[in-house]
Amino acid sequence: MLLKIQALLEKKTWLIIGCGMFFADFAYAALPLPSFVEGFCKDYGIDICAGEAKEEEGQKKEKRTFTESEQEVLTRLFEKEKQLKAREIALNRRERRLKALEEDLQSQIAQLEKLQQEVEKDINRKKVQDREQLNKAVDFYAKMEPGKAAASIAQLNTKIAVQILLKIKGKQASAVLAQMEPEQSARLVEEIARKK
Repeated sequence: MLLKIQALLEKKTWLIIGCGMFFADFAYAALPLPSFVEGFCKDYGIDICAGEAKEEEGQKKEKRTFTESEQEVLTRLFEKEKQLKAREIALNRRERRLKALEEDLQSQIAQLEKLQQEVEKDINRKKVQDREQLNKAVDFYAKMEPGKAAASIAQLNTKIAVQILLKIKGKQASAVLAQMEPEQSARLVEEIARKK
């Protein structure tokens, strides 16, 4: 039994040596090794597979250890990286909120501009209506007798009375003013002078 085990071990040893020599040919030829070959070399500790990166005989691979100050620096760097990532997330969140607010603001501005246009149309429409009504009133007063027109205009708001008198022809306006009380006609003439 002992002889069978010894024979089996010799076969495996020769197999490993043969594989090592086969892989060494790849390494010395500077050909890239397939990944399964590199894995095999690492598993069995065959340094020759490392090619140019293999260590010289007599040197052993040492695990890199860090001094206490290096560990502190690395810890601080790690913490700083975490802070920067958290800050980046917060900034991205804030940027999304700002974009949403900006879109909302643009929408409100568009609505206000539309409302402003509607108000301006309404104002212009009202001005046109007021002008038309004033022109009709002027036509009525122009056709009246000066005494009746003076009595009626005296009852109107000063601003409207001035607008009507400005639109009536000069001779007719003079006749209407002559029919009014002197104080009232003086006040209206003063307002007409300011308008011109």
